[in-house]
Amino acid sequence: MDTITKDWKRAVSYGVVIWVILFIVASIFVGFGVGEDIIFGLIMVVLAFGLSYYLAGKVGVKNLKVGLQYGLVFALVGLILDLIITARFTTAVFSQWHLWLGYVGIILAPAVFAQYGKK
Repeated sequence: MDTITKDWKRAVSYGVVIWVILFIVASIFVGFGVGEDIIFGLIMVVLAFGLSYYLAGKVGVKNLKVGLQYGLVFALVGLILDLIITARFTTAVFSQWHLWLGYVGIILAPAVFAQYGKK
């Protein structure tokens, strides 16, 4: 299959899972006062990529096109949830470098899985 048409519900739900885990981890870091640290940003980017890569494996992404479709859905769900929820807690969320780099990782990870992951 070359699209996620039949599996869009799972793509959206996995996008929610990625966002929830990242939100919880970020909240813990912010709670301890290290939410602006560069290490925090790097951890969040690596975690975003890793979650997206892992979930791409769970859905069985087999080619680059489908991988990019899953990645885009995962990232779009996260962006919508950030607009609705995260922006209420901090107005600077969309000016943080690690947020945007994390989204790039979320988009690319399923494509990387399609090319190099276990099939």
